[in-house]
This record gives sequence, structure tokens and C-alpha cells, in this order.
Amino acid sequence: MEKLTRDELFIIALELDLPDLLRLCSTYKKINRDVCQRDNVWLEKLKEFPDRERFKTEMSPKDTYKLLWNLRSLKQELELNEDIYTLYSMTELSLSYNFLEELPERIGYLINLTDLNLDSSHLKELPESIGNLTNLQELSVYSNSLKKLPDSIGNLIYLQRLFLNNNQLIELPENIGELVDLEVLFLNDNQLTELPESIGNLVNLQELHLFDNLLEELPRNIDFLTNFPELYLYNNRLKKLPENIGNLVNLQKLDLNNNQLKELPESIGELMNLKILRLDRNQLKKLPESIGNLIDLQRLDLTTNQLKELPKSIEELIDLQELFLGWNKLKELSESIDKLINLKILRLDGNELVKLPYSIGKLTNLRQLFLSFNQLTELPYSIGKLTNLQGLFLKTEG
Repeated sequence: MEKLTRDELFIIALELDLPDLLRLCSTYKKINRDVCQRDNVWLEKLKEFPDRERFKTEMSPKDTYKLLWNLRSLKQELELNEDIYTLYSMTELSLSYNFLEELPERIGYLINLTDLNLDSSHLKELPESIGNLTNLQELSVYSNSLKKLPDSIGNLIYLQRLFLNNNQLIELPENIGELVDLEVLFLNDNQLTELPESIGNLVNLQELHLFDNLLEELPRNIDFLTNFPELYLYNNRLKKLPENIGNLVNLQKLDLNNNQLKELPESIGELMNLKILRLDRNQLKKLPESIGNLIDLQRLDLTTNQLKELPKSIEELIDLQELFLGWNKLKELSESIDKLINLKILRLDGNELVKLPYSIGKLTNLRQLFLSFNQLTELPYSIGKLTNLQGLFLKTEG
């Protein structure tokens, strides 16, 4: 190679494919000096692209050729219909419901993309070059087989919506906290056992979906995420909640169904805007008195716990319309149950009740009353005052 003339090297360069040419340039100093560092060979090779005038750029001939060559290769790999010039200028691209299995590194050349959809494409990983797509505002990789994210994900600083649900993620990179513009983050249906502390940097989050994972605890700075109205944590392995959970003051719905909670922090009572609180299928033995501070609560689900009694403060929840207490260990109800005048559904089935308070007859808005599988031998006469009752369930064992 070193003995060839410049003209001979020029001819060889025109015949070589880009990867081979770049390999030669990095191997032989003479080729690099006499060919690769000169514009004439790249200008000649650009003639492979007859419509290149459509591509307006201030890049060097070499970089322009590299870009167009990679765009052409990407088009072929993904079997796209668009020409390479349209492809480069595209802002939205959907590759969903394909059998890609892997995404080419060349995807990183589509730097104008703002919306990339890769749902259900059998992907096992994302290339590091995904981090080159710095204009992305929405990235959807729902229902694939991802086990981890590339570190370059933290480069997508303008991302607003990220859908990673229904994958096999076991961890998140710490630099996910760099995505400070994120408003929507779906991480449900993965295998996450913990969240990085940097999750607390995502202060603009308005939706966070974490259900159907293996989470055992929440990060300490979860209280920085004060903007979202709903938090879904059901079907995890949470054993306790951080005391600062009470700082999530804008929460209107909190779903903790099917975890391993044995107690609630007193700060739960600081979630004054809660309308729906689901705590069913946990291991709760008692409730904090502060539960009575949740005066806007409309639905409280405590089904399938180990409660033997309710705190007196429960009577303060006068906006409650649905109270689910089934399958606990309650032996009695307080006479003050009549304070819950807006109740429409009251589930008490599967407890150890031997009698009902006479005051239950004052719950005149009740539509459904579930009393099955208790130890009741009679009902108070006041039941007859429940004129709006549409369903009374009294099934016994056997």
C-alpha cells in the first residue's frame, strides 16, 4: 500500500465501501494523508447519491458522505420506505410491532426525531447511540425484553414522556435523574427491586407508574416528586412507607394494593387531597389515628388485612362513599359509624362480627351492604331504615 501512487490509492478508495475505507485510513498513514484527509475522494464518492443537493449541510464532504452512507444503510436495515433525505428530517418514527430484536447503532443519526415508538419489537437492548437523539420528547419502548438501559439515556434531556412498561428491567441507571423535563414515566410490569436516589430529581413528573415490580422500598427523596396526582405502587413487595410520604401533598389517588405493609406512617394523614386510597391485600394490623385527617377521601379499601379494630378518627371521613373492610379480623363496629353519612358501599364480609351497631340504620345513602361470612345471628331493626339499599349480602359458611 505504501508504494502505490496517490492516483492509484484514489481509484482504490472509490471502490471501497465506507467501513473498509475508514479501516485503511486508520491503518496506513500514507492513505490517510493522501486520500482520507483530502476532499476530492469524498466529493467523488458523494456522486453515489444523485439527489444529494436536497441535503443542505455545512459539514465537510467526508462527514456528509459518512452521514448519507449510514442513512442509506439504516433505511435498508429497517426496510423503510422513506428516502434518506426524508428519513433524516423526520421528527416522528414508529417501528412498533416488528421483529427487530435489535436496533441498529445507526439509529443515532436521526437527530431530528422528537417521537420514537419501538413498542412490541422484541428488543433485548437499546444501543448507546440512542443518546444521540437529543431532540426526543417521547420515547416508547413498551412491551419488549429490555433488562437494562444504556447509560446514554441520560443525554435525552428534553424527554417529556418515557414508556418502559412491560419489559424485564432489573435496575435503572443513576443518570435517569438527568431527565429533568420528564412529565410521564411508565415503569410498570418490570422486575425492579429498587429505584435510584436520582429519581427524586424528576421534579416535573406528573405521572409515575411503578406497579407490578419487585420494589421493597421507596427512595428517601420520593418526597421531591410533588406534582403528580396519582401514584400506582400495587403488586410490589413494599414492607414500609417512608415517613416523608406525607410530603406528596398533591396526591389524589394512592394505590398500594398487594404489598407487604404491616403499618402506615403517621404522615399518611398529611395527604389531605387524597380521594382514593387502596391498601387492600397487605398485612396491616392497625391504622394510625392520622387517617382521620384525610377528609376528602371518597374510597378507602382495606380488604384482606389483619385489622382487629378501627381508629376512632375513622368517623372524620365524612366524604367516604366506599369503605371496604372485608376479610379482616374485626369483632365489632363503633356506634360512630353513623358519622359516615355519605357511604354508598360498605363491605364487612369475612370478619368476626357478632353484632352490628344500631346506628348503622342512619347510613341512609347505603346502596350495598356486605355482611357475609361473619358470626352474626341477628340484625338490628334499624337496618329497615336503609331505604336506598339495593343489595344486602348475608351468605354464611357452607
